Amino acid sequence: MPLPVVGYFKFEFAKNQAIVNPTQQQIYGFSKNVLTFAEVLDHIDHKCKTRFVEQSVGSAGKCEVVTTSPILISNGNIVEETYYFLRDKSAIYGHTKLIDKAA
Repeated sequence: MPLPVVGYFKFEFAKNQAIVNPTQQQIYGFSKNVLTFAEVLDHIDHKCKTRFVEQSVGSAGKCEVVTTSPILISNGNIVEETYYFLRDKSAIYGHTKLIDKAA
């Protein structure tokens, strides 16, 4: 059984900047490794955008760790993300697990 594909990222609220590793770029189809939140959101399927926002930045200050329900990416991949919120609410560290790869 192959190991799951996992990408990693950090999002800094004050800079509105996400930094992603190469695996995260491949999962989402990003063309660069530094993005704004709006650029990340552009890669989320329109049916999942509200839930993505609520479960990601909308969880800041409410929990220290959040694991999302499955999220459909606009390229057809389905992912589950886990967010680790810093106590001072300045950043989110996390990882994205590829649940299903688009055909």
